[in-house]
Amino acid sequence: MMDKALAKLTRENHFNNLIDNLPLFTILYGAQCAMAYFIFYNIVDPGRFAVILGISIISIMSAIYVYDKYNHVLVYKNKIQIFFEVFGTSKVIHFDDILDFQAPSFECEFGPVTIVLKNKSVIHLQFIDYPVQVKKVLQEYLHQHNDQEVDKAA
Repeated sequence: MMDKALAKLTRENHFNNLIDNLPLFTILYGAQCAMAYFIFYNIVDPGRFAVILGISIISIMSAIYVYDKYNHVLVYKNKIQIFFEVFGTSKVIHFDDILDFQAPSFECEFGPVTIVLKNKSVIHLQFIDYPVQVKKVLQEYLHQHNDQEVDKAA
């Protein structure tokens, strides 16, 4: 029987920010294509430039969308599981192996959370909603787990 996850770290704010900025990305795309057509036409083929730039923007947006939608971080009583549905990859990090968590110095809608392991390696989680709050909660889980381990040893 699998344990039920205590928490799931989300990336909804990052995804919403991406959607909210689509008009800006569209304006920038149009401005760059206009510059290629009216100013740099003797250096750059405007048609090819527009197609390559369009494919690049679509690829980047699609990759970020897939990352936000299909990369999951689940917190259990004694471990954190990170898995990416698209490739079927999974990584389990036991609280026994965790030294600390790092986040930005101020709260923001989304940002990185870094897991520092006892062997000094690090695992970066990108675009996590409210990373400072998440860091505090994860540190509480870590302290609870460490307290339970001390109680068992005593």
